[in-house]
Amino acid sequence: MNLRFFRLFALLFLLSFLLSFSIGTLSPLLAAGQNPTYRYQVDLKKSENGKLFVELLVGTLTEEKVQFCLPAMVPGTYKVYDFGRFVSDFQALDAEGKPLTIEQLNPNTWEIAPAQKLHTIRYAVRETFSDAQSPVVFEPAGTSYDAENLFVMNTHAIFGYFKNREREPFEIEIKKPADFYGSTSLIAKTQEKERDVFEIQSYHDLVDAPMMYCRPDTVNFEIGGAQILVSVYSSKDKIKAKDIADGIYQTLLAQKRYLNDELPIRKYAFLLNFFSGNSKSGAYGALEHSYSSFYHLPEMPIEYILPSVIEIAAHEFFHILTPLNIHSEEIHYFDFANPKMSKHLWLYEGVTEYFAHHALLCGGLSELSDFLETMREKILSARQYKDTPFTVMSLGCLDKHEDEYGNVYDKGALIGLCLDLKLRILSEGKYGLINLMQDLSKRYGKENPFKDDELFDVITELTYPEIRTFFAKHVEDNQPLPFEELFAQIGISYQAEGETQNIFIGEISLAADVTTRKLFISEVNTEDEATKKIGWQADDVIETVNGQEASADTILEVFEKAKDGDVLKWEVKRKVKGKDKIVKIKTPISFNKQKVLHHFEPEDLTGKKLDLLRDWKRMGEYQQRYGK
Repeated sequence: MNLRFFRLFALLFLLSFLLSFSIGTLSPLLAAGQNPTYRYQVDLKKSENGKLFVELLVGTLTEEKVQFCLPAMVPGTYKVYDFGRFVSDFQALDAEGKPLTIEQLNPNTWEIAPAQKLHTIRYAVRETFSDAQSPVVFEPAGTSYDAENLFVMNTHAIFGYFKNREREPFEIEIKKPADFYGSTSLIAKTQEKERDVFEIQSYHDLVDAPMMYCRPDTVNFEIGGAQILVSVYSSKDKIKAKDIADGIYQTLLAQKRYLNDELPIRKYAFLLNFFSGNSKSGAYGALEHSYSSFYHLPEMPIEYILPSVIEIAAHEFFHILTPLNIHSEEIHYFDFANPKMSKHLWLYEGVTEYFAHHALLCGGLSELSDFLETMREKILSARQYKDTPFTVMSLGCLDKHEDEYGNVYDKGALIGLCLDLKLRILSEGKYGLINLMQDLSKRYGKENPFKDDELFDVITELTYPEIRTFFAKHVEDNQPLPFEELFAQIGISYQAEGETQNIFIGEISLAADVTTRKLFISEVNTEDEATKKIGWQADDVIETVNGQEASADTILEVFEKAKDGDVLKWEVKRKVKGKDKIVKIKTPISFNKQKVLHHFEPEDLTGKKLDLLRDWKRMGEYQQRYGK
């Protein structure tokens, strides 16, 4: 799982089947004749004032006392939220409906006696989206109960468990409005017009499967042997599943190829809630699960929000590697009441973040210059955090080092980058980080966790002695990552402080339409006189430059050949009184030199450096497999 905060960038991401279609996890259903310990019932039609009313019919218990719990924290959130604080009107009843003795031990735990007589538990649970009480729950981990439009149901915030019985089976019955569809990664045992029933093997599987109930807007497709569901709720109906499904498909296609055409899942669900207004947490993003991910994003024009969806989805989907198939005992035997952290956030979040960007580079969905600029931004962003050894930060990310958690997406990704380069260099291009991850997946897998203190030695055993030194210096200690040394060997110059020459054609921002691949002007600084004089307008679609069809490649080629004083001639398509019109624009060229921190500059390459660069970008491998 992954909880991810992010900044939205302007650049860069139907029910196709019958309503009876559902997309499911690979987790096993109940064995024949096995009775669930928990039989939950929730009626969405009876929600009121931002509350759901939950009823639990209990299987046979033998203890004198039993503790019923909601989680203090769940895997992937890396923050204690105390979900029990949203529960009220808690009742424990015997078979005749008489109340049993209840003692609330803490915000998340109710002790019930005598447990042998316990038949029914009832309680109300309020939504988190509208709650401003600290700590405010990040919305992708929370709940929203809007009876007219949408139910966001992160199951850990609704359903509880009996202490020491987390791995016993559940049955969940959801009663729903007839025109609502439940999108989830769970397989429905029963799916009727106004009722869904799910059987789940354990609480760990339940909290790993969010649900979204609303009027259906879905797209389903198959890729790499995996069935994919894209389900969208748009508060003002501005964004449709079909608007973003192609971008997600192209991203998954690149990731499938990155994983050697083998996806270690059979089914996956993308659940996307696009909202208007503000969120209580002040943040937007996604929460990752083993077979699904839930997104809480602002409702914006599709050309602005799609690139962010693609970027986030690329990260979230890669969690099918880790922690799904590679994780420590702290995650496998997760303690929902008193969570213990692993020291390997560099692996769970950092490597995942690196793969998300590297896969797009290798798949041709981003250029080397874009990738290097992203890494440069991560180097700059990592400087805002303390220089704490990464294993130490990981272990203390819930308390002492809580403010440093965001560095998992910056320095964590840079650790993944350097480790990949190191492996490629040591193996002369034959073995990289993705190969290591696949070997670790085979060694461990979903049901076999590693010991936290042994992982570095296991990786060294699978690779090279130099890799153990790398971990000791740069992950267990805080020595600077060796960018200059590693990049030099693939023909890319790195300078902590360098100089670049900028070309000026006006203060504008370019974006790309993911579907048409056309470049357009996303922003224009109309306060700048030189820009104003040129005549750019927001939403201009660039058709040609100097008579050539405009693309990222042709524009870069024109820029590379341009000299100071040259004039570039553009043709743009612009809406004028509702009709498309071709407008001609001229931009006189001027250059200025600027000092930049953490500057990357590719060289003109031949020989071994070129071979290593091609191997790192997996160019030869992709050409052999896909003919391009």
